[in-house]
Amino acid sequence: MNAPLKLLVIEDDPADFLMLIRHLRKQGMDAAGTRVASTAELEAALSAGTWDAVLADYYVPGMEFDPTLELIRRHRPGVPIILVSGAVGEERAIDLLRRGVGDFVLKDHFLRLVPAIQRCLREATEQRARASAEAALRESEERLRLALDGGDLGMWDWLVTSDTLVGNARWGRILGCRLDQTPPNRAGWEALVHPDDRPALRAAFADLIEDRRPIFRSEYRLRHQSGHWVWVSSRGKVIGRDSAGRPLRVCGTHQDISTRKLLEEELRRLAVTDPLTGAFNRRHLMETMEIEARRARRHGRPVALIMFDLDGFKAINDTRGHDQGDAVLTAVAAQMRERLRHTDILARWGGEEFMILLPETTLAQAAALAEFLRVGLHTLTDAGIGPVTASFGVAEYRATETLDQWLKRVDDLVFQVKRGGRDRVAWEAA
Repeated sequence: MNAPLKLLVIEDDPADFLMLIRHLRKQGMDAAGTRVASTAELEAALSAGTWDAVLADYYVPGMEFDPTLELIRRHRPGVPIILVSGAVGEERAIDLLRRGVGDFVLKDHFLRLVPAIQRCLREATEQRARASAEAALRESEERLRLALDGGDLGMWDWLVTSDTLVGNARWGRILGCRLDQTPPNRAGWEALVHPDDRPALRAAFADLIEDRRPIFRSEYRLRHQSGHWVWVSSRGKVIGRDSAGRPLRVCGTHQDISTRKLLEEELRRLAVTDPLTGAFNRRHLMETMEIEARRARRHGRPVALIMFDLDGFKAINDTRGHDQGDAVLTAVAAQMRERLRHTDILARWGGEEFMILLPETTLAQAAALAEFLRVGLHTLTDAGIGPVTASFGVAEYRATETLDQWLKRVDDLVFQVKRGGRDRVAWEAA
């Protein structure tokens, strides 16, 4: 049996604290809460034990929120912090989210609290995964340095006047060929380079040859003899020039950096995606919404937002288990990706809620797409569950509104559908 979540609650009102804990338990969250109402109590609690999350009221007498936030970060840098408070103003809320507060839940909208806690706990797990990947990347870079010192490198020696290129056995192994099959000249080398990478490689080489830079450095892809692409880091230096300054000989090294590139790609993926469904995460969606809203205001182009919430999802988790619930979420995300444009942004908003950002899309087009997606979900059946259904809300962006207002409109539409029987689409004119 899993241990209850340990929640540290910054709240001066005991009644609000009890109401919060009762709500969590009513929603099926096994949580043990500890209330603190002063900086001294907070510091003692942070020093005394570990916490799964911190729920903080913004307005606590004698506790300014900014120093409180810094205190938590200093003692427990990785713990999720969720603001559970009355209204604090849009700009202040956005500033706090950017400074590391995981979410903001209004005290009169507790229905969002459990999904917010669950999402923040998942993001904390993702952050730990990123930290682990970054540590692995640093270790990989250290191994590259040791390999350089140990001489396990592909070597190349270009005799410029005869255009003769000589390599070593390691160079051949990087390419998957024998030493006598390595490129005999610079043109043969460039022929193996990925077309997208050739311009940058040629520019870097030109800087060296024309004495604009003392060292040649370039990272690019080379075609392995088996047909796949290998990431290589090449370095070189002019060894001698003639009286006119023209290079006579250039020597350098090749290093296979494919592992490092895979780690870098994994870090980029972790930063913007939900690890379960592969959809984009909430943070990436918000950043993209800001960009699209600015574009809509500047150019008067339409942009729409679809929100959908899977119907009866809690029953699936309760009766079939979380593994089955995860399988449903993954299948839903996969189907959505198949039916969207590459310019559309599918994001997991939290729990069983998803968002779809639709650039260059009117309300009518978005509503038609939502209906198409809603019907398509019915094909995702599973024994004992029946067709998957969802409640959809659709709203086109208004140039005079904030992102929070846009989000609230589409959230309210989903709520209306839930109250009206579920499994349909509601929309509101821009």
